[in-house]
Amino acid sequence: MESLIAGSDTISNIDASSQINYPPDANYMTQDEIDTHIFFMREALAMANLALNTNETPVGCVLVDPVLKKVVARGMNATNRSYNGTRHAEFIAIDELLSSSSKMDCGGANENKHGKRKREGGDNEGDNDKGDAIGSTRCDYGPEDLKSLDLYVTIEPCIMCASLLQQFGIRKVWYGAVNDKFGGNGGVLNIHRGNGIFDSNDAAEDGEEDNKKEKGDEEWPEKQEGDYEVSGGWLREEAIVILRRFYVQENGRAPEPRNKKERILKLDVEPMIDPGAKGDESG
Repeated sequence: MESLIAGSDTISNIDASSQINYPPDANYMTQDEIDTHIFFMREALAMANLALNTNETPVGCVLVDPVLKKVVARGMNATNRSYNGTRHAEFIAIDELLSSSSKMDCGGANENKHGKRKREGGDNEGDNDKGDAIGSTRCDYGPEDLKSLDLYVTIEPCIMCASLLQQFGIRKVWYGAVNDKFGGNGGVLNIHRGNGIFDSNDAAEDGEEDNKKEKGDEEWPEKQEGDYEVSGGWLREEAIVILRRFYVQENGRAPEPRNKKERILKLDVEPMIDPGAKGDESG
């Protein structure tokens, strides 16, 4: 598969719009942090638009190295052209990351909070030969590196993709709109916490109160290996409108194509009341 990684993956000259409706999590961030998340979410939206233009369900994502502040892989839905129901954006991005084509310039920085980045041609991760020129360092990402990467995706990952991310131990997921039908990060199940098997009522009946910890008004089990953080509502309105554009256009690949000539594209999106609230985001 041809690499989807573009040349302009690093933050530069961010122009944050005052018209953006920020999610509740933004209340606890600096403007620079907010602008960073908006930048990468727009990169994910660009992939969603590409999917829309190729008659795929318009969901797009990018994997980001938060230390380098750089996109390291991109993905978009490809279920129609591949005739494979597992080719969701998250799967495509991870495949892209782990392929040989994803080795990319790290700009001379080969260290993150989990240790040294691997370098092509180096025997050890900690090697730092004096002959290496600044800017020639290369990142060779492996499965373990996903634990230090963030995912920005336009729609909350489905249960299948949320489980994939849990198995790899992704660092954090930032998404746009809630997936109220198949969401694995709060829309339907909470796969990112205890692999979605936790139920407060069952725990109370089994006398397992000591294994829970409070998080706001909810109670969660102790963090397990692979659990990850989630933040939703980033550029939510734009993600929803892109989905609506897909659902009003004709789909020639459907077993029984529907006549959608009478459908009207709705551009107004109801404001988000709560990042975990369920509702028909696609309209």
